Amino acid sequence: MFNPFDVFQRSSKSRFVPSGPGTHSQVQAVIELLPDGMIVGANDAMLHMAGYGLAELAGQHHRMLVPPALRENPAYDAFWQGLAEGRGDSGHYALMTHGGGECWVQGGYVPVTDRRGKVVRVGGYLMDVTEQRRRQNDLEAQLATIGKSQGVIEFDLDGTVLRANENFLDAMGYRDHEVVGKHHRLFVDPALHETPEYRAFWHKLGQGAYDAGQYRRIGKNGREVWIQASYNPVLDENGRAFKVIKVASDVTQRARDMDGVMQELRRSVQEMHDIMVHIRQAVSGQADGIAKGDGAPRDLM
Repeated sequence: MFNPFDVFQRSSKSRFVPSGPGTHSQVQAVIELLPDGMIVGANDAMLHMAGYGLAELAGQHHRMLVPPALRENPAYDAFWQGLAEGRGDSGHYALMTHGGGECWVQGGYVPVTDRRGKVVRVGGYLMDVTEQRRRQNDLEAQLATIGKSQGVIEFDLDGTVLRANENFLDAMGYRDHEVVGKHHRLFVDPALHETPEYRAFWHKLGQGAYDAGQYRRIGKNGREVWIQASYNPVLDENGRAFKVIKVASDVTQRARDMDGVMQELRRSVQEMHDIMVHIRQAVSGQADGIAKGDGAPRDLM
């Protein structure tokens, strides 16, 4: 879930630098500020998103667009100090709109320097992602509900683990730090790692296709674990998969019980087979005895 404090709790040294034809129209909302945070200008998209006229924003400090809980936070001051020193910042940001509403934006703030390297302006290049955030929150809420009773684990498209809940970790016998950043093959029989089928499995998920069934997996220390699971690609606003969420139930005991039933069934079938063989042998022996007699059964009556 997006955290409004995330952007101010890191010292980002990466620069978000829009470039190329049509950049501003693609980013949509643009705001121009002085290094101390005072607003100099904004384009129509920014004004529409914030719900202000240019006269209402110009000359005001950027904090008027920031939720009250962040305005006096030391991390917010550090955010502006970093920009004034030439360090750009990018991420997701909560912005206050006219009338006290809130919207979420994604983008970056880029320091602009003069020939001497002094920061003279800061450009904010932002996209409204409020609807995406709402969907993300809905998804997080659903996963939280599901996660109370089932295992949930998330992967990026190449199979690297992003996070896993306690139910999944307990089922596999791992702790969080032992799986995050590792590949899904950690849970798969080594004999399958390089097979075409396993590569096709992840290619299919990367294309946005769903997969579900009962899977044999390998827990910590080589322990066999059976799960009933679904692999669910999550799509972005353009319909492209960007991660995979797996929801799983541990059915190891059920699989073992079923295996026991099947073994018992096989034993019963074998016993029936042995009995039938014995009967055939007995009948065959009786027939041989008759054949060695007078060739016909005697009338004992």
